Amino acid sequence: MTGTAQRDRFRCSSGARANVDPLPESYYRGLQGTGSTARQSTYLGAWNDVTVPSPTPSEFRDDADARVVLAVVTRDLREDFGEEVNLLDAWIETLNSTCVLYRYRIGDIGVIGRRITFPPHAADDDPASTGNDWAQTIAEPLGTLARTLRRDELGILWAGLGPNDPFPVPPRWPLG
Repeated sequence: MTGTAQRDRFRCSSGARANVDPLPESYYRGLQGTGSTARQSTYLGAWNDVTVPSPTPSEFRDDADARVVLAVVTRDLREDFGEEVNLLDAWIETLNSTCVLYRYRIGDIGVIGRRITFPPHAADDDPASTGNDWAQTIAEPLGTLARTLRRDELGILWAGLGPNDPFPVPPRWPLG
């Protein structure tokens, strides 16, 4: 199931998309103690109860690659590129993508978002290489990519999304 189709399965009563990862029901039971009902942030920033269906065996896969990419890109942005980039937020969007929100410390143009998709990884079967590669990419000026920035309803400038790609949904908005 693609990320778009998967996101479209999870809608709040208001019609807003919820940022819900396909985790096993036991995960939500441990967090909330209420079975498959978990409090999730909607696209508009309000908190609603969202019922999360348990994934079928064909839908559920390990998100280890996404966790490694997320950990490495956030670590590298903070430790190696903190003078260039102010990391605001980062999250796992799907099993094959993570997202990062940041601002440039010099020449700030606003909050910029990037969706990192994989596989393939930057080096053979090495998710850490993808995190390293993307941290370096984010730290560099946008250059000609600035021409393709798309602003979502929240005011985030998304770089590198195709003209018909849906905007990622930040789990926390507004930031702060």
